[in-house]
Amino acid sequence: MPTYPYLTELRLISCNAIPLIETCSVQLQSSSFNPLFGLKHLYLTEIDLEAMPEQWMKNLKSLERLSLSGFTAIVPMIRHLQHLSAELQELRICQVDKLDLWRDEGNASSECQVPHGLRSLQKISIEFCDNLKAFPEQILDLQSLRHIKILHCDDLESLPEGLRCLTNLQTLHIIHCHRLRNRCQIKIGEDWPNIAHIPDIIVG
Repeated sequence: MPTYPYLTELRLISCNAIPLIETCSVQLQSSSFNPLFGLKHLYLTEIDLEAMPEQWMKNLKSLERLSLSGFTAIVPMIRHLQHLSAELQELRICQVDKLDLWRDEGNASSECQVPHGLRSLQKISIEFCDNLKAFPEQILDLQSLRHIKILHCDDLESLPEGLRCLTNLQTLHIIHCHRLRNRCQIKIGEDWPNIAHIPDIIVG
């Protein structure tokens, strides 16, 4: 792949990661022409993240939206996000078998901290993650979060108390998450105290 310094959107679906690796490895004299410097939206579906060098995202200084779909685990990408200098605005995770946004299982000393690249998140969407049982309490570190969408996560059993601390939340949409329906009922649901402050709540 060429360096594409002015490309704003890139979608890679079920393809070899080597061209992307080689593109991101190119070193140019002018920082304004670094590979994928202007990329704002990145969509990765069924890409071998283990083959990617951990620092490949360091030049994605303009990245605003990241979509990850069809992975067996999210941990490899979390290691990469540690090197992201951009302030990511939107994260979409779809069809990920093993989901833990905060823990690096390859590092026994991990303190479950939110990667720097996620601290500016305003919107997070979790879709079709069948094995997701609970959000980690560390979600309270995402103080910029305004929108949460949870779609078709049938095993999700509860919402964290930390949601009460996210005073900027404007919308919470929970669709086809059967275990959460009763827990999010207005005034009587077990999780209602955690979400009562959110202006726009849809549970269906």
